[in-house]
Amino acid sequence: MHHDNSVKTIRLRKFFGNRFLIAVIMGSLIPSLFSACQAARPEVSPADQPASVKENVIHLTTGEWSPYDGEDLPHYGCSPWLIEEAFALEGIVVEFGFFSWSRSYQMAKEGSWDGTVDWADTPEHREAFYLSKENITDQEFVFFHRSDYDFQWESLEDLSGKVVGITSGYVYDDVFKNIMQKGTVTFETASSDEANFHKLLARRISVFPMERRVGYTILQKKFSPDEQEQITNHPIPFQTFRPYLLLSKAVPQNEERIRKFNQGWRKLKESGRVDEILDICIP
Repeated sequence: MHHDNSVKTIRLRKFFGNRFLIAVIMGSLIPSLFSACQAARPEVSPADQPASVKENVIHLTTGEWSPYDGEDLPHYGCSPWLIEEAFALEGIVVEFGFFSWSRSYQMAKEGSWDGTVDWADTPEHREAFYLSKENITDQEFVFFHRSDYDFQWESLEDLSGKVVGITSGYVYDDVFKNIMQKGTVTFETASSDEANFHKLLARRISVFPMERRVGYTILQKKFSPDEQEQITNHPIPFQTFRPYLLLSKAVPQNEERIRKFNQGWRKLKESGRVDEILDICIP
């Protein structure tokens, strides 16, 4: 359900494992997060890097999906942060580039970038990529609705007769395929998630399906406190999204890199660091 927004400027950041490990040992993690995010982000592409710089460096694409991925977030969000630290434990430096989701995927698939962050485990992806052994985060998609609207559901058939707001660029067929085919539900497309929240406020749609934490991040950034109080979500998720790290099979080194990532991820998880990062990112 990633959104295909306009292409963004490439921004890269190096993160060296030794410096990070010292910060952890000294107990100065939180201050180091914000100072690191203020570091210079040179506008270069992987092809511009000299061979000596490329050694032990991996280049990954991603898009805007705050708080999980965000160009202006500490460590670029939860997913890049987790991936960054897992690789650091194996001596690999990560550089991220932000693009539209569709372009992020295509550049990684063709091998002009090494891989991409936050994608589902599908047969199509497994054909073109090496997938991380475990998913990076657990994300919940819920139905947002007005606080004064008594919305209840147990199955998607309960959406019959309602107007569901969807966002251009998302792929919904896998979730709503059956009810779309039946034609019992009206689907209205908006240009952005923000626009769909405005339609909720104006009572132009009944519900808006959206990842819960991403939805509330948008509300907090783009809407007034009074508007935020007018919107809530049904507590039952209709889908759980478990995204993975994808490394392109078009890049010869990636078979070994995914092995190292899985090894680093296991160490990170066993140390309790994965939970610690998630508690900071999405409390």
